[in-house]
Amino acid sequence: MPDYPTVVGCLVLYKQSAALVTAVSDKIEIQLAGGKHKRVRAKDIALLHPGPLNDLSELRQPDVDIKEAWELLGEEMSDVKELAELIYGEYTPASAWATWAKVAEGLYFEGDPQRIQGRTRSEIDADIAEREAKAAAERDWNDLLERLRSRNLTQQDNQRLAEVEQLAFGQTEYSRILAALAYPENPVSAHRMLVSVGHWPDSYNPHPRRLSLPQEDPRLECPGLPQEARVDLTHLESFAIDDEQSNDPDDAI
Repeated sequence: MPDYPTVVGCLVLYKQSAALVTAVSDKIEIQLAGGKHKRVRAKDIALLHPGPLNDLSELRQPDVDIKEAWELLGEEMSDVKELAELIYGEYTPASAWATWAKVAEGLYFEGDPQRIQGRTRSEIDADIAEREAKAAAERDWNDLLERLRSRNLTQQDNQRLAEVEQLAFGQTEYSRILAALAYPENPVSAHRMLVSVGHWPDSYNPHPRRLSLPQEDPRLECPGLPQEARVDLTHLESFAIDDEQSNDPDDAI
């Protein structure tokens, strides 16, 4: 790309945001989206288009697929001007910004406005797979939260709620699920949430595990009867003392 001077009305890149140069002196004054102005050094910005650009609102360009441009360029080095002309058929402030926005996505191209290089097919395929897996995980996470809000859990959700159980038992201090559902992250709140969504019954008592108490009945050996003198009284009659309507012999003497 030609070495254009930085002048009023040119489009520059500042911290991955579009900026309009409004004044040039010892420093460069730029306007960002929203109307905010900043004074920056020349090394803090990168030229995208020499202008003239009157307002950042003019940076509107239809979205396009840049895969065809990547296929044409391969791994050749390019710049924002050449790539904009290849994608949009023209080099304007709007096409320059739209082109850089696509480059900044980091899928097909990488670099800076003056040196843009196509990525390899293996890098792109790996990146696409990673992005799709991330998107699938995000959908799965949102679906889980929705099932919890609607109290419509599946069998597979039981394992996902293990982190909430650990908090209810006092074994951890954090739960991503509780935080996402705006519950306080403490054992009492975790217990309340697990009951409210139907994962635990109302009668479930987490306190023994929370206090590290034994979870099973103790196994005690029953000692043998001592060898001692005994009196056989089985020949005696026994009577029950109760009212006439009672037929239970539990009070027999």
